Amino acid sequence: MIRAAPQLLRIPPDNSGQLLQLVTLLADPEDIEAFNTAFSQLEDSVREGLTILLSQHENGEWLADERSIGLLRARVDAASPTSRVDTQPGSHEH
Repeated sequence: MIRAAPQLLRIPPDNSGQLLQLVTLLADPEDIEAFNTAFSQLEDSVREGLTILLSQHENGEWLADERSIGLLRARVDAASPTSRVDTQPGSHEH
């Protein structure tokens, strides 16, 4: 998730919406929690971009469905500067 997040912001919006919707519909609750924890650990600019993308998809698009809306969120308790993970190529963090 952490390494893929910057690329998620670069693909066409419909494709990212479909991908994120599949995550919400097919993932187990533990997988959603892992996604949200990883989301919280992204670099600020990537996390902000993903937050905007999720908001757009929840506003009458791919994630507006009652089964998907609100599931993908940065965990507030995990979002601290000391918990950030480098998303640059060559990073060994997962």
